Amino acid sequence: MGKRIRQLRTKVYLKTQEEFVEMVNGYLNRKQLLDDEGKFTQNIMARLEAKDDITSTRLYHLLNFLYDTKCINPAWVILERNLSHAPYLRKVPGNIDLFALKKDIREYQRRIDERLETIMHFYGLGI
Repeated sequence: MGKRIRQLRTKVYLKTQEEFVEMVNGYLNRKQLLDDEGKFTQNIMARLEAKDDITSTRLYHLLNFLYDTKCINPAWVILERNLSHAPYLRKVPGNIDLFALKKDIREYQRRIDERLETIMHFYGLGI
């Protein structure tokens, strides 16, 4: 994972470790997430890139930063030999409430299930 983070830092963001740390901390500050537990330093970035050493809080913050700033796929960053995951994701256009969308999909699925049960009952087939 550290090699992919280094690759992103140098080839996508075009930043040194110090500049990248400033960007991440600025992002965390804007999101009001900057605290001692989640703050990044150059030493933390060096350990991450060299030894894959990072706390879960910092990893969570870093993955959100990568996605929010460049739409980088968190699964691509974390998983080893992940040829099935694209490095980039597309953001959801507009302000779509994903919870409402999920609720609508479940309601639609429920209605389909009810109609299938009616059809199965009509033909004398039980589910």
